[in-house]
Amino acid sequence: MKILLIILISLTFTHSFAAEKLGIKFPDVETVNGTKLVLNGLGIRKATWIRLKVYIAALYLQKKSQNINDIINPLPRKLVMHFVMDLSAKKLIKGWNEGFTNVFKGQEAELKKLRPAIDKFNSYMQDIEKGQKIVLIFDKKGLQTRVNGKEKPLIADPEFTKALISVWFVNPKDENLRDKLQGK
Repeated sequence: MKILLIILISLTFTHSFAAEKLGIKFPDVETVNGTKLVLNGLGIRKATWIRLKVYIAALYLQKKSQNINDIINPLPRKLVMHFVMDLSAKKLIKGWNEGFTNVFKGQEAELKKLRPAIDKFNSYMQDIEKGQKIVLIFDKKGLQTRVNGKEKPLIADPEFTKALISVWFVNPKDENLRDKLQGK
């Protein structure tokens, strides 16, 4: 009986508890293509001057880091966006385009090179309802996107992949979200 009790106690203390925001839980560990990723940060995207809560973002990396270069460059990565409000595809696309424009301020030629991949990514967007997710998996093959649980075709462009993760970290519209995803 003592051995069973010790085993149960040790399992309890080694269990990975989930992080939580607004009552929504995210696992501390995710696996992407056989690679274990840990939750680096969790934050709320707020938009407009009245700071509407749009989604909760969870960023998973191979090891925790607050360094933006460590976040943008290594693969694989996973970013989960759990929406806490309804959002039209049109607003999602507008937000993505603004994000890419911010990343490439003063580098219009670079942005133009990525336009085909950006347009392909934007074509994946659809109206999102509260409680639905967009999941972005960044790996060596490219970007795998899931919208409302539906897999979209791979975008096999490493420059696009780097640009997309940069949306949250290079000239972001929501600096508080950036800081939270960095684990600050």
